[in-house]
Amino acid sequence: MAEDHGYTDIADMDIMDEEGSMTLPVEGGTNLTENYVGGRFTDYDYFVVLPHFKGHSMAGFGGAIKNISIGIASAEGKSLIHSGSTGGSMWGESQDAFLESMAEAGKSVVD
Repeated sequence: MAEDHGYTDIADMDIMDEEGSMTLPVEGGTNLTENYVGGRFTDYDYFVVLPHFKGHSMAGFGGAIKNISIGIASAEGKSLIHSGSTGGSMWGESQDAFLESMAEAGKSVVD
């Protein structure tokens, strides 16, 4: 898809969870004890976060915290964050648990 849209003509592309996940500890989390991120997370010394605000059906709006929590999460991590760590449906769980989990995942990335 990135190639189809011309992004690979201007920059290298890395799907961080292409080869699996790794976990980051979540200190003091209410919902999450660990955050699943792409297995290549440690290949980087830093991340540049360029948020833009847009509507989001569960979060209200997307921004920097959403980018570092959902954006860096692996497929498994996205499921746990959206479900408030229950592993259930990403769309039918508590909105508060989702928001808390998103903040906890973002904190683990920053930590």
